[in-house]
Amino acid sequence: MIRRRSGLVGAALVGAALLGVLAVAGCAGPTTSSAAAPAGASDSLPPRPRELPLNGIDACSVITSPLRSQLGVTSRMNRNRPADNLNSSDCTWTNFPAQPQLALSVRLVLNQGIQPYLSQPGAQLITVSGFGAVQLPARPASPEQGCIVRLDVASGQSAWVSFTSDGPIPGRTYDEMCARARSASASVLAQLLARIR
Repeated sequence: MIRRRSGLVGAALVGAALLGVLAVAGCAGPTTSSAAAPAGASDSLPPRPRELPLNGIDACSVITSPLRSQLGVTSRMNRNRPADNLNSSDCTWTNFPAQPQLALSVRLVLNQGIQPYLSQPGAQLITVSGFGAVQLPARPASPEQGCIVRLDVASGQSAWVSFTSDGPIPGRTYDEMCARARSASASVLAQLLARIR
């Protein structure tokens, strides 16, 4: 009787161990900085790897020449600030006068985090270089024409990076525009990390 009971206990332990291994194997999978999940007001952002306060940083200074070349926006730069109440440094590079016009924009916002954007239609919570971010269509009516990534860099501050076109590009999808916006975001973060100690 004792042998039978210990055999059953041993079998149960082996079964539990196998279930544990299978559960771990099911959870283990490749994680990438571009993995996106639907965002929502209740989502909590991942902890920041470090604080990157944006005060005193010029948005144009974090857009590198290699990044401009990679995205084909090397011909014209402007600093037009959107008509809102956000305190920010703004910079846009375009391929003007080529058509369709492409634009890479960076906005370093000093008085608003990314939380208000988590519940917008189409919002996806992602990470870029370890920092939480929300990815959204830059032009909701025509998502294939642009993507914006808003990065959670410091308490009450955010860095916005968008890549847009002013018209449809044959074969270009929203996912492809977002891939370019995420790549640009990683480049901008690298610049911020290099200069903020």
